[in-house]
Amino acid sequence: MEVKADGTWREVDSYGTYYGTADGKVYQERPGQEKHEVSKESTPTSTPVPPVLYAPGGVGGNSVIPLKPRTPLKAGEKAE
Repeated sequence: MEVKADGTWREVDSYGTYYGTADGKVYQERPGQEKHEVSKESTPTSTPVPPVLYAPGGVGGNSVIPLKPRTPLKAGEKAE
């Protein structure tokens, strides 16, 4: 499934191609037919999610981001 930053998505399966719009409408396009809106019962069962983004210079792939130890507060200092 392809998900874009604007909330639209696209999924291809054996029945055709599904397109989701940012306003929640879903359309299906089959070979030899025009694109048409479909009901909720006909939509894909998987939930579209945006891809995970990593900061430049950060850890990617199957790596783990190391935790940074907390620094203790001084006497009388409050946490923000």
